[in-house]
Amino acid sequence: MKIPPILYLPLFGSAALLTLHPGCTGCGSNRGFELDPDSLTSATPEIASVAPTSAHEGWGDPSCFPCHDTIHTSGFREADCANCHGNNGAPLRPSGHDDLGCANADCHPGRHQGMGFGSPNDCRACHRYPEPATGTCSYTEEYDAVVVGAGGGGLAAAAHLAREGKHVLLLEKNYKVGGQMTNFTRLDYHFEVSLHAMDFMGISLVNGLGGEGKITPVRAEPYMYRVVAPDFTIDVPADVDEYRAALQRQFPDETHNIDAIFDELGGLSGAGSGNLSAYEVLSLYTQDERLISVLTILSGFLGVSPKELSGAFFTMGMLTAYNISGYHYLIGGSQSMSNALAGIVEEHGGTIKLNTRATKIVIENGRAVRVKTADGGCYDTGSVVSNANAPDTFFRMIGKEHLPAEFIEEVESREIGLSIFAVYLGVDRDYADLFPEGSHEIMVLSSYDIDEHYRAAADCRPEDTTYGIANYSVVDPTSAPAGKSVIVLTSQLGYDCYHQWDWASSYQSYKDYKLAAARVYIERAEEFLPGLSNHIEVLEVATPATIEGYTLNPRGTIFGWKSYTKDLSLVSLGSPATPIPNVFLAGAWVMGGGQTPSMLTGLMAASAVLDQ
Repeated sequence: MKIPPILYLPLFGSAALLTLHPGCTGCGSNRGFELDPDSLTSATPEIASVAPTSAHEGWGDPSCFPCHDTIHTSGFREADCANCHGNNGAPLRPSGHDDLGCANADCHPGRHQGMGFGSPNDCRACHRYPEPATGTCSYTEEYDAVVVGAGGGGLAAAAHLAREGKHVLLLEKNYKVGGQMTNFTRLDYHFEVSLHAMDFMGISLVNGLGGEGKITPVRAEPYMYRVVAPDFTIDVPADVDEYRAALQRQFPDETHNIDAIFDELGGLSGAGSGNLSAYEVLSLYTQDERLISVLTILSGFLGVSPKELSGAFFTMGMLTAYNISGYHYLIGGSQSMSNALAGIVEEHGGTIKLNTRATKIVIENGRAVRVKTADGGCYDTGSVVSNANAPDTFFRMIGKEHLPAEFIEEVESREIGLSIFAVYLGVDRDYADLFPEGSHEIMVLSSYDIDEHYRAAADCRPEDTTYGIANYSVVDPTSAPAGKSVIVLTSQLGYDCYHQWDWASSYQSYKDYKLAAARVYIERAEEFLPGLSNHIEVLEVATPATIEGYTLNPRGTIFGWKSYTKDLSLVSLGSPATPIPNVFLAGAWVMGGGQTPSMLTGLMAASAVLDQ
């Protein structure tokens, strides 16, 4: 498969835009409505306090639902419980036991019949190996290449390698593939974790890997989204010429400036913006802060303020590109894309191991020779692609002793990108008529002060952040029952809010704090979705701590390093190469956040493996 040129970056399949704040101990306490705490399902991994001990009444019982039938509103299978709650005393496997076959005629036929467990991934969720002695392996397997992490980058890398005939293994610590490119279910509602809009380049990458017919894109048209500014509202057309005309109707005094912006900055011609920020580039054409605010509203998709965002990235990737290639969503959400890529891996003989966390990349004579996992597994290999976060890859799995000092210094100097705060709502009302025709998104601009949103996010002031309202039911009727809606409120809120979300005090105080912040956004959204708080059937809230737990990304970032800034040139996007010649990176930590860039880096990493 031929990889598109790196300089072609139209449309970043964005993971998210949005905010939240730290010092709001009383957030929502005087609001005009109350939320039912029982509707907050709050599934969060890596919480030691929720793992049962031998004192648990059901200790050792593989069946959870008879006692916990409503936990998380039944959004999980029983085998998935182990992802957050541990293995509940399930017997361990002895060292040397095969990791691939479980419920077959020769091993454990009939075990846990009728419970829907799948072999072998569900088996290893509970039946783990005892911690092996230092330097030993519970079992050993051999592969041409091992890919760590089944996010978008890892999936694309594994799919490309498998299609090229390589014996490839894909390791994933969670119970399903996708990373941030995924969906989850509560009751009859199917929630999108990250995708707001996918550009056609991302769709083409999946199709080029063999996914054509396995994903169903839906283009938002005639409108892409609505911008609600402090003193006006504009529906942004999907057609670029109609978008230009709509802006000129809203800003008649800026007609000639708008023509110049679209004529001179549209498409690849914007690459000549030099080291100016998006704000600085637009200021060459207009001084109207309201117009600049509308034009840069999607900068949140890249996690960078318009005053820091590279003008070249902005003009090429955000200004008109969605109008040109389409503002798409997928039936079944981004999980459908992840599942399609996983299917391609397995169709071509690749192996995917879920519930298997990579812990070590063994280096001998300056090259990677083995990947080790938390269960003591050893995977001998000639190449490694890591879709795990860069700090963990280099400092935890490889180790500083194998890296040049100047490289360590450079990595440690990099700034980690932002995270998000998201409120997922299953509501028993159809709100489609309150969104622009054919569109699922409303962007609520908090201020014409271009940096106010980022200050409010850092200061943990949810009442002052720009935020988005997405109604995925508009573009994906399968996401909610007829007459109901899946509503997601998204913003950016700091990892350090209220002493890191009151995480250290107790899990309950953390839940209370994030519920109070969610109440702020729900009340704000009621201005556009009347009666929203009275129609909530399911409530799930994701904080930076949630994302950190599921992805292991430091500070819960969805963007990797802080990227796309004006001090980065188009040719310094990042490379999958590392100081270890047969170890390559994939995902947001290479190029920057977004689903299309993540998949593209996976293809780049796989191509580097093949070139070797």
